[in-house]
Amino acid sequence: MSRRKATHAGSWYTDDEGKLDAQLSHWLRDAGDVTVPNPRAVIGPHAGFSYSGPTAAYAYKQIDPEGVQRVFVLGPSHCIYLSSCALTTRSVYETPIGNLNVDTDIVASLHETKLFEKMNKKAEEDEHSLEMHLPFIAKVMSGHPVKIIPILVGSLDAEAEAVVTVSHCTTVPLCACVFLLCCFESLCVSVFHILFVCVCVCLFV
Repeated sequence: MSRRKATHAGSWYTDDEGKLDAQLSHWLRDAGDVTVPNPRAVIGPHAGFSYSGPTAAYAYKQIDPEGVQRVFVLGPSHCIYLSSCALTTRSVYETPIGNLNVDTDIVASLHETKLFEKMNKKAEEDEHSLEMHLPFIAKVMSGHPVKIIPILVGSLDAEAEAVVTVSHCTTVPLCACVFLLCCFESLCVSVFHILFVCVCVCLFV
């Protein structure tokens, strides 16, 4: 079982399980009441928790974990240039408050579209945009068997943004998915294109 370590724990956020759990509980409590019930997608920041934690909590407060089976986590690539998007090769992402299993079946189906690269180990370990959301996912989804699909988003050209058609029989209900956008500097066409591809895979694989 290949694991992606929580490489930014202890610097960008605390690596102490008890302190981190208490921080997340505090921020989620302070976020107040749910204002957007049952969202299918949320946007959150990916800075260090001392800067972004309270703000990210407003997004995560909206998520009802009941019925959610998988979370697509889309984050911008800071460490390497990507002309497309990249999928994880790991089966587990670690966090100080509990590990998250990757939906390797969905990752494999996305890879079969030929639209995705694979993350190399160093880039995946160095990248922070995805990791900064994992503790919130682990907290909000605690007690629910959710799986994640981490995707690094690069700079897609016009050809890569072309419409994708997928033709298989459906077995995965889209209503069981939540899409998390890691606060892209601009919500470009590339992001919405890759969301479309993920939706197609969920509907037709």
